[in-house]
Formats: sequence, C-alpha cells, structure tokens
Amino acid sequence: MLSVVDNLNLPYPMEEHYPFYFIAQTFGMNPAHDQEKLEDFVEGVFAQGHCADGIIAASRDQVKKTFALRENIAVGLKPLGHNYQYDVSVPAQRMEELVEDIRARVQQWDNVEVASFGHIGDNDIHVHVIAPPGSDDVLSAIEPYIYERVTELGGSISSEHGIGSQKAAVLPINKKEPLLNTMKLLKGTLDPRGILNPNKILLAEQ
Repeated sequence: MLSVVDNLNLPYPMEEHYPFYFIAQTFGMNPAHDQEKLEDFVEGVFAQGHCADGIIAASRDQVKKTFALRENIAVGLKPLGHNYQYDVSVPAQRMEELVEDIRARVQQWDNVEVASFGHIGDNDIHVHVIAPPGSDDVLSAIEPYIYERVTELGGSISSEHGIGSQKAAVLPINKKEPLLNTMKLLKGTLDPRGILNPNKILLAEQ
C-alpha cells in the first residue's frame, strides 16, 4: 500500500500503516437504516478484534479516493520492477498461506518482493512477484510452483482472467485427466478442424 500511495501520489486516509486492508461497499434502499447497519457492523468487527483502524466514507468523493487505492495497485507496483503476475483463486482462509509460501520461495533474493490483492468474496487473489527485469531464476522458482501450491490448497490456477494461451500448458496441474478428456471431446465435437480460437485453454498436443 505504501508503494502505491507514494508512486502515484494518492492520499492515504489513515494515520497508521497496516499489513492488511479491506474495502467493503454496501448498497441499500433506506439511507438511515443502511447507515445504522453499517455502523453496527463496524462496531462489531472492532469489538471482536478483527480490525485495528478504519474509515467510513461520508461522500462520493471519499468513496472515489478510497477505491482509487485499490484500483491502482497494479499501476502503483510497476515502478518497483518487473511484475510477474498471477491471477488465481484459493479459499479465503488460505490466501495468506499462499502468499507467505511464495514469499518463502523467493526469500533468497533481497531485491524481490511479493504483493497481493484481490476480491475476497469470490476467493480471487492477484499475486505479484516483483523482481528486476530478466530475473529468469526468480521465474523458475515460482513457476510452476505457484500453480502446484494453488492446486494443493484447493484452488484454481485462473480466476477472473481465464486460461487463454499462457496457462494452457499448466492446466493439467490443476485439472484431472477425466475432466481434460471431456473438454477435449467437447472441443473436437464443436470444432473438429481446430480453427476456433486455436491453442487457447487446450493445446493442440494435449
């Protein structure tokens, strides 16, 4: 978060800095009732020790500034180095475990950092491994390990951005052979000549 704030010159809304941040957006039909429910929720998470600090946006401008912090994370991380980006999903309670595993995997390099952000409601997490350009040794350390670890944690190697061509070769790590065979059967039935979006999801040799 500090890198995003500093690199993009965005306003930081709190006095202290923390290892985790959570943004929640609510909708309703009765402003007074909705505000009361929101305040009760916030009071509850503080009372239960789940939260150390927080703000409630009081205007559309504050909402916009708060979401700017989240929506510009990927842009704010770019000045730090080359970003190896992974869009994966794991159960919410395993997200921190995945990120810490990746950090342990690259801890031998002092100039490599790991950042993560995502959408906790649908178990989607973006993991960025930030290293100097051309760090082939770092790439070898995290691939295919991250896909193997995601699979062990009960997740998917692709969340909101699909398999495409980049992840087609590692799809067998995450999906079992019977499912892949069914996918091949459907592909062959609907596209026997292999001319529709070739080598996306399923490679020709798979």
